[in-house]
Amino acid sequence: MVVSAVDLVAYLIGGLIVGGAFWWVLARWVPDGGVTTPYRFHAYQSGVTRRQVAPALALGGLAFAPVAAGGVDAVGLWWALATGVYGGGLVLGAIAVANRPRANLLESATGPDDLPADGPCVVAGPSRRSGDGETLETPVTGSEAVCYSAWVAQYREQPTRSRGTYFTTDFATDRTRFEVGGYEDRVAVDPTGAWLSLAPGSPTNRKVDFEGAATGGSAEREVVVEEGERVPDHLYGPDGPFDGPLPVDGEGRAERPLRFKENAVEPGDAVVAVGEAEAGRAYGETRVTCDRDAAFVARGDYEQVASSLQYATGRALYLAAALAVVGAAGIARLSL
Repeated sequence: MVVSAVDLVAYLIGGLIVGGAFWWVLARWVPDGGVTTPYRFHAYQSGVTRRQVAPALALGGLAFAPVAAGGVDAVGLWWALATGVYGGGLVLGAIAVANRPRANLLESATGPDDLPADGPCVVAGPSRRSGDGETLETPVTGSEAVCYSAWVAQYREQPTRSRGTYFTTDFATDRTRFEVGGYEDRVAVDPTGAWLSLAPGSPTNRKVDFEGAATGGSAEREVVVEEGERVPDHLYGPDGPFDGPLPVDGEGRAERPLRFKENAVEPGDAVVAVGEAEAGRAYGETRVTCDRDAAFVARGDYEQVASSLQYATGRALYLAAALAVVGAAGIARLSL
Protein backbone atom coordinates (compact mmCIF):
# COMPACT_ATOMS: atom_id res chain seq x y z
CA MET A 1 0.00 0.00 0.00
CA VAL A 2 1.28 3.45 -0.95
CA VAL A 3 0.33 6.34 1.28
CA SER A 4 -1.60 9.08 -0.50
CA ALA A 5 -0.71 12.74 -0.41
CA VAL A 6 -3.66 13.41 1.90
CA ASP A 7 -2.40 10.81 4.36
CA LEU A 8 1.09 12.26 4.24
CA VAL A 9 -0.28 15.71 5.09
CA ALA A 10 -2.30 14.20 7.93
CA TYR A 11 0.79 12.42 9.27
CA LEU A 12 2.77 15.66 9.02
CA ILE A 13 0.16 17.60 10.97
CA GLY A 14 -0.05 14.85 13.56
CA GLY A 15 3.74 14.81 13.84
CA LEU A 16 3.82 18.57 14.40
CA ILE A 17 1.18 18.30 17.14
CA VAL A 18 2.96 15.44 18.89
CA GLY A 19 6.33 17.11 18.43
CA GLY A 20 5.03 20.38 19.82
CA ALA A 21 3.60 18.65 22.88
CA PHE A 22 6.85 16.74 23.38
CA TRP A 23 8.85 19.95 23.10
CA TRP A 24 6.57 21.66 25.64
CA VAL A 25 7.20 18.85 28.10
CA LEU A 26 10.94 19.10 27.53
CA ALA A 27 10.89 22.85 28.00
CA ARG A 28 9.05 22.41 31.29
CA TRP A 29 10.98 19.49 32.77
CA VAL A 30 14.50 19.94 31.34
CA PRO A 31 16.83 22.77 32.47
CA ASP A 32 17.90 25.46 30.02
CA GLY A 33 20.46 23.93 27.69
CA GLY A 34 19.66 20.37 28.79
CA VAL A 35 18.07 19.38 25.46
CA THR A 36 20.92 20.06 23.04
CA THR A 37 24.06 20.40 25.19
CA PRO A 38 24.40 16.69 26.13
CA TYR A 39 24.48 15.77 22.45
CA ARG A 40 26.98 18.49 21.57
CA PHE A 41 29.19 17.52 24.50
CA HIS A 42 29.15 13.81 23.71
CA ALA A 43 29.70 14.59 20.04
CA TYR A 44 32.81 16.55 21.02
CA GLN A 45 34.08 13.77 23.28
CA SER A 46 33.47 11.27 20.45
CA GLY A 47 35.27 13.47 17.95
CA VAL A 48 32.19 13.86 15.75
CA THR A 49 31.33 17.06 13.87
CA ARG A 50 28.47 18.20 11.61
CA ARG A 51 30.29 16.63 8.66
CA GLN A 52 29.41 13.21 10.07
CA VAL A 53 26.17 14.09 11.88
CA ALA A 54 24.38 15.53 8.84
CA PRO A 55 24.85 12.46 6.58
CA ALA A 56 23.94 10.15 9.48
CA LEU A 57 20.71 12.06 10.10
CA ALA A 58 19.91 12.01 6.38
CA LEU A 59 20.42 8.25 6.22
CA GLY A 60 18.48 7.86 9.46
CA GLY A 61 15.44 9.34 7.72
CA LEU A 62 15.21 6.16 5.65
CA ALA A 63 13.88 4.44 8.77
CA PHE A 64 10.54 6.10 8.07
CA ALA A 65 10.19 4.37 4.70
CA PRO A 66 7.67 1.84 6.14
CA VAL A 67 5.45 4.74 7.24
CA ALA A 68 5.49 6.23 3.74
CA ALA A 69 4.90 2.84 2.12
CA GLY A 70 2.43 1.17 4.47
CA GLY A 71 1.04 3.87 6.73
CA VAL A 72 1.11 4.06 10.49
CA ASP A 73 0.00 0.42 10.70
CA ALA A 74 3.48 -0.56 9.51
CA VAL A 75 5.00 0.96 12.63
CA GLY A 76 5.25 -1.58 15.41
CA LEU A 77 7.66 -3.61 17.50
CA TRP A 78 9.62 -4.96 14.55
CA TRP A 79 9.94 -1.46 13.11
CA ALA A 80 11.23 -0.20 16.46
CA LEU A 81 13.77 -3.03 16.68
CA ALA A 82 14.96 -2.57 13.09
CA THR A 83 15.21 1.19 13.53
CA GLY A 84 17.17 0.79 16.77
CA VAL A 85 19.68 -1.56 15.16
CA TYR A 86 19.96 0.68 12.10
CA GLY A 87 20.37 3.85 14.17
CA GLY A 88 22.99 2.21 16.39
CA GLY A 89 24.98 1.28 13.32
CA LEU A 90 24.81 4.84 12.02
CA VAL A 91 26.02 6.26 15.35
CA LEU A 92 28.96 3.85 15.56
CA GLY A 93 29.74 4.46 11.91
CA ALA A 94 29.75 8.25 12.34
CA ILE A 95 32.21 7.95 15.25
CA ALA A 96 34.45 5.58 13.29
CA VAL A 97 34.44 7.74 10.16
CA ALA A 98 35.08 10.92 12.15
CA ASN A 99 38.13 9.44 13.87
CA ARG A 100 39.61 7.64 10.88
CA PRO A 101 41.64 10.74 9.85
CA ARG A 102 43.11 10.86 13.36
CA ALA A 103 44.01 7.19 13.19
CA ASN A 104 45.58 7.75 9.75
CA LEU A 105 47.59 10.71 11.05
CA LEU A 106 48.78 8.68 14.04
CA GLU A 107 49.81 5.78 11.77
CA SER A 108 51.66 8.04 9.33
CA ALA A 109 53.30 10.21 12.00
CA THR A 110 56.93 9.72 12.92
CA GLY A 111 57.69 9.12 16.58
CA PRO A 112 57.38 9.04 19.46
CA ASP A 113 60.98 7.79 19.76
CA ASP A 114 62.48 9.27 16.57
CA LEU A 115 61.06 12.73 15.83
CA PRO A 116 61.36 14.25 12.34
CA ALA A 117 62.64 17.68 11.44
CA ASP A 118 59.24 18.45 9.94
CA GLY A 119 56.06 16.72 8.92
CA PRO A 120 53.50 14.66 10.88
CA CYS A 121 54.78 13.49 14.22
CA VAL A 122 53.62 12.08 17.52
CA VAL A 123 55.10 12.70 20.96
CA ALA A 124 54.24 10.76 24.08
CA GLY A 125 55.34 10.82 27.69
CA PRO A 126 54.82 12.78 30.88
CA SER A 127 53.51 16.30 30.40
CA ARG A 128 55.54 19.19 31.79
CA ARG A 129 55.07 22.92 32.20
CA SER A 130 56.09 24.97 29.19
CA GLY A 131 59.40 26.75 29.13
CA ASP A 132 57.84 29.93 30.52
CA GLY A 133 56.24 27.92 33.34
CA GLU A 134 52.68 28.86 32.44
CA THR A 135 49.80 26.49 33.13
CA LEU A 136 46.03 26.66 33.27
CA GLU A 137 43.83 26.69 36.34
CA THR A 138 40.96 24.24 35.99
CA PRO A 139 37.60 25.97 36.43
CA VAL A 140 36.03 23.58 38.94
CA THR A 141 38.76 22.76 41.47
CA GLY A 142 41.43 25.32 40.56
CA SER A 143 44.01 22.59 39.92
CA GLU A 144 47.07 23.11 37.75
CA ALA A 145 46.66 21.69 34.23
CA VAL A 146 47.83 22.03 30.63
CA CYS A 147 44.51 20.91 29.08
CA TYR A 148 41.04 20.41 30.51
CA SER A 149 37.38 19.85 29.75
CA ALA A 150 34.73 20.91 32.27
CA TRP A 151 30.96 20.72 32.38
CA VAL A 152 27.97 21.30 34.62
CA ALA A 153 24.89 19.10 35.11
CA GLN A 154 21.64 20.35 36.66
CA TYR A 155 19.05 18.23 38.46
CA ARG A 156 15.35 18.41 37.61
CA GLU A 157 12.37 16.49 38.92
CA GLN A 158 10.60 14.31 36.33
CA PRO A 159 6.78 14.11 36.16
CA THR A 160 6.55 10.34 35.61
CA ARG A 161 9.38 9.26 37.91
CA SER A 162 9.93 9.18 41.65
CA ARG A 163 13.42 10.55 41.08
CA GLY A 164 14.69 13.33 38.86
CA THR A 165 17.58 13.38 36.37
CA TYR A 166 20.77 15.34 35.95
CA PHE A 167 21.17 17.05 32.57
CA THR A 168 24.40 18.45 31.16
CA THR A 169 23.66 22.10 30.42
CA ASP A 170 27.05 23.61 29.50
CA PHE A 171 30.68 22.67 28.94
CA ALA A 172 34.04 24.31 28.27
CA THR A 173 37.50 23.24 27.09
CA ASP A 174 40.87 24.94 27.13
CA ARG A 175 44.51 24.19 26.47
CA THR A 176 47.91 25.89 26.77
CA ARG A 177 51.46 25.25 25.63
CA PHE A 178 53.27 22.43 27.40
CA GLU A 179 56.21 20.09 27.02
CA VAL A 180 56.42 16.31 26.78
CA GLY A 181 59.27 14.09 27.91
CA GLY A 182 62.18 14.39 30.30
CA TYR A 183 64.81 17.04 30.79
CA GLU A 184 67.06 15.74 28.00
CA ASP A 185 64.49 14.94 25.31
CA ARG A 186 61.62 17.30 26.08
CA VAL A 187 59.42 18.43 23.20
CA ALA A 188 57.41 21.67 23.12
CA VAL A 189 53.75 21.27 22.11
CA ASP A 190 51.40 24.02 21.00
CA PRO A 191 47.94 22.39 21.29
CA THR A 192 46.02 25.29 19.75
CA GLY A 193 43.33 23.82 17.52
CA ALA A 194 43.77 20.28 18.83
CA TRP A 195 40.83 18.05 19.67
CA LEU A 196 41.06 17.04 23.34
CA SER A 197 40.38 13.41 24.24
CA LEU A 198 40.41 13.28 28.03
CA ALA A 199 37.36 11.25 29.08
CA PRO A 200 36.86 7.52 29.70
CA GLY A 201 34.88 5.96 26.90
CA SER A 202 36.31 8.28 24.25
CA PRO A 203 37.86 6.85 21.06
CA THR A 204 41.34 7.05 22.60
CA ASN A 205 40.30 5.60 25.97
CA ARG A 206 38.22 2.43 25.99
CA LYS A 207 37.75 2.44 29.75
CA VAL A 208 34.11 1.63 30.48
CA ASP A 209 32.06 4.68 31.44
CA PHE A 210 29.31 3.52 33.78
CA GLU A 211 27.81 6.93 34.41
CA GLY A 212 24.76 8.03 32.46
CA ALA A 213 24.95 10.05 29.28
CA ALA A 214 22.72 12.83 30.62
CA THR A 215 25.24 13.76 33.33
CA GLY A 216 28.14 13.89 30.88
CA GLY A 217 29.82 10.70 32.03
CA SER A 218 32.43 10.18 34.69
CA ALA A 219 35.00 12.78 35.65
CA GLU A 220 38.27 12.94 37.52
CA ARG A 221 37.04 15.61 39.90
CA GLU A 222 33.58 16.79 40.83
CA VAL A 223 32.02 19.45 43.03
CA VAL A 224 28.42 18.78 44.11
CA VAL A 225 26.25 21.67 45.28
CA GLU A 226 22.95 20.69 46.86
CA GLU A 227 19.79 22.77 46.67
CA GLY A 228 20.04 25.76 49.00
CA GLU A 229 23.83 25.61 49.30
CA ARG A 230 26.04 28.44 48.16
CA VAL A 231 27.62 28.00 44.74
CA PRO A 232 31.36 28.79 44.78
CA ASP A 233 31.84 32.31 43.41
CA HIS A 234 34.25 31.19 40.69
CA LEU A 235 31.66 28.85 39.13
CA TYR A 236 28.93 31.32 38.19
CA GLY A 237 28.47 34.91 37.17
CA PRO A 238 29.97 36.86 34.26
CA ASP A 239 33.47 35.61 35.08
CA GLY A 240 32.43 31.96 35.47
CA PRO A 241 33.65 29.22 33.12
CA PHE A 242 30.23 28.54 31.57
CA ASP A 243 28.28 30.77 29.22
CA GLY A 244 24.79 29.51 30.04
CA PRO A 245 22.76 30.68 33.05
CA LEU A 246 22.80 28.69 36.29
CA PRO A 247 19.86 28.37 38.71
CA VAL A 248 21.32 30.59 41.44
CA ASP A 249 19.29 33.02 43.53
CA GLY A 250 20.29 36.52 44.55
CA GLU A 251 22.25 35.23 47.54
CA GLY A 252 24.31 32.85 45.42
CA ARG A 253 22.46 29.70 46.55
CA ALA A 254 21.58 26.89 44.16
CA GLU A 255 17.90 26.58 43.34
CA ARG A 256 18.41 22.92 42.41
CA PRO A 257 21.27 20.39 42.85
CA LEU A 258 24.27 21.02 40.59
CA ARG A 259 27.26 18.86 39.66
CA PHE A 260 30.40 20.57 38.34
CA LYS A 261 32.87 18.18 36.70
CA GLU A 262 36.25 18.29 35.02
CA ASN A 263 38.88 16.09 33.39
CA ALA A 264 42.38 17.47 32.96
CA VAL A 265 45.96 16.73 31.94
CA GLU A 266 48.08 17.85 34.86
CA PRO A 267 51.87 18.26 34.77
CA GLY A 268 53.29 14.77 35.15
CA ASP A 269 50.33 12.96 33.55
CA ALA A 270 50.97 10.70 30.57
CA VAL A 271 49.87 12.41 27.37
CA VAL A 272 50.00 11.83 23.61
CA ALA A 273 50.11 14.76 21.17
CA VAL A 274 49.79 14.24 17.41
CA GLY A 275 50.45 17.13 15.05
CA GLU A 276 53.11 18.72 12.85
CA ALA A 277 56.79 19.16 13.64
CA GLU A 278 57.98 22.60 12.55
CA ALA A 279 61.58 23.31 13.48
CA GLY A 280 62.95 19.87 14.35
CA ARG A 281 65.93 20.11 16.65
CA ALA A 282 67.47 23.13 14.93
CA TYR A 283 67.75 25.08 18.18
CA GLY A 284 67.86 22.17 20.57
CA GLU A 285 64.10 21.90 20.71
CA THR A 286 61.40 20.12 18.74
CA ARG A 287 58.18 22.12 18.42
CA VAL A 288 54.92 20.36 17.59
CA THR A 289 51.86 22.33 16.48
CA CYS A 290 48.31 21.00 16.42
CA ASP A 291 46.56 23.38 14.04
CA ARG A 292 46.40 20.88 11.17
CA ASP A 293 43.33 18.76 10.49
CA ALA A 294 43.02 15.61 12.64
CA ALA A 295 45.60 16.81 15.20
CA PHE A 296 44.71 15.83 18.75
CA VAL A 297 45.87 15.58 22.35
CA ALA A 298 44.89 12.51 24.38
CA ARG A 299 45.53 11.54 27.96
CA GLY A 300 47.23 8.17 28.45
CA ASP A 301 50.26 6.28 27.22
CA TYR A 302 51.03 5.77 23.55
CA GLU A 303 50.12 2.07 23.37
CA GLN A 304 46.74 2.62 24.99
CA VAL A 305 45.84 5.60 22.82
CA ALA A 306 46.97 3.93 19.58
CA SER A 307 45.16 0.65 20.27
CA SER A 308 41.95 2.36 21.41
CA LEU A 309 41.87 4.63 18.38
CA GLN A 310 42.53 1.70 16.06
CA TYR A 311 39.70 -0.23 17.72
CA ALA A 312 37.32 2.72 17.41
CA THR A 313 37.99 3.10 13.69
CA GLY A 314 38.58 -0.57 12.76
CA ARG A 315 36.44 -3.11 14.58
CA ALA A 316 33.80 -0.53 15.40
CA LEU A 317 33.44 0.29 11.70
CA TYR A 318 32.81 -3.36 10.81
CA LEU A 319 30.30 -3.65 13.63
CA ALA A 320 28.62 -0.43 12.51
CA ALA A 321 28.35 -1.71 8.94
CA ALA A 322 26.86 -5.00 10.12
CA LEU A 323 24.28 -3.29 12.33
CA ALA A 324 23.33 -0.80 9.62
CA VAL A 325 22.92 -3.53 6.99
CA VAL A 326 20.81 -5.73 9.29
CA GLY A 327 18.67 -2.79 10.37
CA ALA A 328 18.26 -1.53 6.80
CA ALA A 329 17.24 -5.01 5.65
CA GLY A 330 14.57 -5.11 8.36
CA ILE A 331 13.31 -1.66 7.39
CA ALA A 332 13.24 -2.65 3.71
CA ARG A 333 11.33 -5.82 4.54
CA LEU A 334 8.70 -3.83 6.42
CA SER A 335 8.41 -1.39 3.51
CA LEU A 336 7.55 -4.09 0.95
